[in-house]
Amino acid sequence: SLFMNKHKLPAVSVASSSLCKRPASHQPPTISDLYLAAQSKPEACIRYAQKMLQVQSTVTLHATGNQIARCCEIAAKIQTIHAGNVRLLPVTGTVDVVDDMIAADPLADPTVQGRKISAIHITIEKLK
Repeated sequence: SLFMNKHKLPAVSVASSSLCKRPASHQPPTISDLYLAAQSKPEACIRYAQKMLQVQSTVTLHATGNQIARCCEIAAKIQTIHAGNVRLLPVTGTVDVVDDMIAADPLADPTVQGRKISAIHITIEKLK
């Protein structure tokens, strides 16, 4: 549902080390970019996007992993609020992220592990 609370997952133990997930890196945001995180409040995201659409022609919502469904719901809610006077242009893909493997032995060198996660970028375009 649109207003579900998401909780951060704890570090995962892998054998004799623990996995510490780094946030995904991205380009420096512009004023029309809105990156969703687990702590992002849907109501605030909708209000921000509406304010940006009053002064600009586009706003882009960005999300990765488990925030993708919420991003789609927020975009659909904005489209409903604007009574079809906006167009949604979704682009899906993957993003490279890096995880730190922290060994239980304090003398061992920490290692890193790369992986890919799903991402979505939804451009909300105001129709003339």
